[in-house]
Amino acid sequence: MLVKTIRVSQRPQREEPCVIKEGDLELIRDDLPGFKKPPRTPVRVILNNSTLSIFQTDNFADIMFSVTLKELQLMKQDDDVNCIRVFNKRNNQSKGICAMALSKESQSDQIKSWTKNINMFKSDCMNILVA
Repeated sequence: MLVKTIRVSQRPQREEPCVIKEGDLELIRDDLPGFKKPPRTPVRVILNNSTLSIFQTDNFADIMFSVTLKELQLMKQDDDVNCIRVFNKRNNQSKGICAMALSKESQSDQIKSWTKNINMFKSDCMNILVA
């Protein structure tokens, strides 16, 4: 089976340090049984100064996963260097998100940027907001 990846939204990929980072990534659909390797679907990921959320479309009603930064743990995705796993410590749910091949930015640079931003929002930005 051949699956083509397309952008999930028409919204711009936006990044403002300690305010918001949003962009299109791929979600590892390990919730779908019957595949040798879980398929990946395009999703919209939004990181702000309090949460990280994953949406199926531009519509905010299509939320698939959300976690507060305080409850968020970031882990490596063992089987793919171009993916990370976001883990909700409160309810033990996790989702694997991967770089999108169709982006102008390389896949490794996309994941490095998201990892850097998540860590910055969790630590540096939270300290700025509290102070």
